[in-house]
Amino acid sequence: MIERANLSDLEAITQIYNEYILEKTATADMQPVSTKEREPWFKAHNNSRPIFVYKENGEILGWCSLSDFNPKIAYKISVEISIYVAKKALGMGIGKQLLSHSLDEAKRLNLKNIIALIFSENKASLGLFLKFGFEKWGELPGVCLMDNEYKNVVILGLNFKSQALSKSRYNSTSSWVDVRAV
Repeated sequence: MIERANLSDLEAITQIYNEYILEKTATADMQPVSTKEREPWFKAHNNSRPIFVYKENGEILGWCSLSDFNPKIAYKISVEISIYVAKKALGMGIGKQLLSHSLDEAKRLNLKNIIALIFSENKASLGLFLKFGFEKWGELPGVCLMDNEYKNVVILGLNFKSQALSKSRYNSTSSWVDVRAV
């Protein structure tokens, strides 16, 4: 079940995030963070910039956030999306469900652009977003230095205005489909 995150969910959100910090494939943070350190990030989200959690039997197995892409007011039509799934829950379709839910919510919020910044080596995440109609908007070469290795960041984007939500792209059950596979 997907629901809006509450402050009481922050500990589990942070634990999942820390799994990826240690792996160094999904975030540029270098050291695990505490729940207390993540509070300002959490509190920066609101009704127009939500965080969602995926829960199964009361346990949080994944989360997704829609964050300000840029704090300048003219960018309010665009958000950056982040999705993290607990390692033990990979392959269960949780990332797909969180992404689909977030796209529905972004449309409801009248957002125009959703942007994902993904390390070029993170093929699973790149594949997921591309299947949902995101396009490659650019690549930032060597912008991140982790363990003496320069990493490229791929910019993927989805523009709702140019991606008319026709029946071929968006079915009646509010789940996104890959039109290339249809």
